[in-house]
Amino acid sequence: MQLLLNQALVSLREPTDQPKGYLEVVDIFGVEGQNPSIPVTGLPGVSHLQISSWILQTELNSVRSQNPHIHFCTGAV
Repeated sequence: MQLLLNQALVSLREPTDQPKGYLEVVDIFGVEGQNPSIPVTGLPGVSHLQISSWILQTELNSVRSQNPHIHFCTGAV
């Protein structure tokens, strides 16, 4: 996998132990490799996503548009 400078990849999955509509952050990769967290805008009251964080599926499009440097992946990479 190759990322452009200042790009990041956030892998998401639908957890089986939560109600429908939630996505869990399972991995965060940047140019230096795996990271435990990443700054993000567009989520009320949240400044960083961390591994094991949750995002509502309804918020994902807004977060994507406000964070063009982050690629959100909801499937296998």
